[in-house]
Amino acid sequence: MRALALCLGLGVAALGTPAYAADQIIDLSEIPGISVEALHELAEYALVRRRYTIEENTPTLIVAEQDRLRVEVLIEPPRMTIRWKEGFGHDRDVWLRGIKTDILWRLAE
Repeated sequence: MRALALCLGLGVAALGTPAYAADQIIDLSEIPGISVEALHELAEYALVRRRYTIEENTPTLIVAEQDRLRVEVLIEPPRMTIRWKEGFGHDRDVWLRGIKTDILWRLAE
């Protein structure tokens, strides 16, 4: 009986996982005074390095596309959010982590 309750509980938890679970969030609150321009340049660098085609490019939002999958980078200093434009995860969520890694490595240089 306990095993059934546990399985049922895990199933409900899995179904209740939000669609934005794959979002990659970079919180740079430890770096005082980081500007929108600096974050924007970091995001552009990472997207170009990963060979994304930039479709929209505003100071606080970048939308890029690769293999018909669109990614958006929302810049709200000191925070940056990288997510799928469609609003749901894909089997290629590792791509979002790759963009985040490129941004952090460039920031460390």
